[in-house]
Amino acid sequence: MSRHKGFTLIELMVVLLILALTLSLAWPQLNRPYQRYALNSSATQLAWTLREARSEAMFKGRISSVRFYVSLNRYRSDKQSYYLVKGIQYGGIPTFPSRIGSIPVCSFNATGAPAGGGTVVLKNQLNDKKYIIVNPIVGKVRVSDKPPENW
Repeated sequence: MSRHKGFTLIELMVVLLILALTLSLAWPQLNRPYQRYALNSSATQLAWTLREARSEAMFKGRISSVRFYVSLNRYRSDKQSYYLVKGIQYGGIPTFPSRIGSIPVCSFNATGAPAGGGTVVLKNQLNDKKYIIVNPIVGKVRVSDKPPENW
């Protein structure tokens, strides 16, 4: 009789096999909450960037803007560039009236008013959507699960 206590290689392999099977069955259910979280965090980050651009325009007394590079899944403020989280993409071209070439731009003047209102649509792999809406009059930025009324 052996005095060594422990697990055999076969026992460890069986446990690893059971863990792998469990994870493969649970993975689709784990992906759904991650996709929703990624969409919410991306929409919140974009809204924060737009609000920061508006605040900077009022603070510095000059135009501040955010540019949207749809084909690259990124956007850029006057200070920094941001990429959308993996699995998140634009749900269409942002509807801001200002453009630099073909690039949509949301600009705020020194009073904090936008050059024009607009909406950015973000979507995840489950086709859930978030709408980041900039009010055309006062420049208030909000995130919504529903498109703006004028769509």
